[in-house]
Amino acid sequence: MRRLAGAINELAEKSVWDKPFIIPEMANPSRSSAIGRFFKYSICGYAFIENVNFINEVCYPRRTDIEGKTFFLRGKKMPVINCYQRFELPCSSYDAERQTVMIICPDGNPHGDNYAVPIDDLDIAAIFNSRNGTAVQPQQDHIFAEYARECWDAVGGDQLIFIDWKKFIDIL
Repeated sequence: MRRLAGAINELAEKSVWDKPFIIPEMANPSRSSAIGRFFKYSICGYAFIENVNFINEVCYPRRTDIEGKTFFLRGKKMPVINCYQRFELPCSSYDAERQTVMIICPDGNPHGDNYAVPIDDLDIAAIFNSRNGTAVQPQQDHIFAEYARECWDAVGGDQLIFIDWKKFIDIL
């Protein structure tokens, strides 16, 4: 928990902001007014958002460290969920030598199974103009449409997707 808190603080200093509005998919009968925080990130220019609760860490390993199916971090071995390879997408990371990687726990349990997900980078742009609370269907031509667990329409016709990582895990 201390390591995650430190990583979140470090990211906050890099202008990754808290998003102070309700995330519908976090709502449940006991926490119907839960306020959540999430990161916006991209994979090949596709915009995604993810609950902070599902992210254990964000790290920046060398690209060669995530080319295989297994990623090693501080002696811990975890599978790589590589959307770039799966969909034959070009990686447009901001750093040619390093790859941004989210360490996620799809079930929200920080002690559960972890997976390494290569991403382009975290987006520091605010998304408070999204129509939060209104889940919509992903656009039909969206390459990740069948892997969305929730999708929001954003201002300008863009869509923001929560990926259902469990579906990816099933195809690994």
